[in-house]
Amino acid sequence: MDYVFAHFTGILVTSTVYMLIYCVAMKNKPRIYPEVILPGFLSGTMWAIADIGWFIANDLLSQPISFPIITSVSCHFVCVCAVPYTRWDQKKQTILES
Repeated sequence: MDYVFAHFTGILVTSTVYMLIYCVAMKNKPRIYPEVILPGFLSGTMWAIADIGWFIANDLLSQPISFPIITSVSCHFVCVCAVPYTRWDQKKQTILES
């Protein structure tokens, strides 16, 4: 798990460089939308927790075992949450008819 610090440090440095390039391109007047800052931090925190979970799973299990489990569980979770929330099953009939 020595690579976790390097992984997140690389993300921080890269995003900082992108922000600096954006600020230079916008002539030091970047467009900042305050309503997306908190959701951005929350989604980044959730992603970081999931990423650390991925690293722990790869450490405890071998990668050929953990990779299919991790990738398929997230897809199943999204399907279980998305279908009732968006009523995708009702929209499917409309999509098939057109």
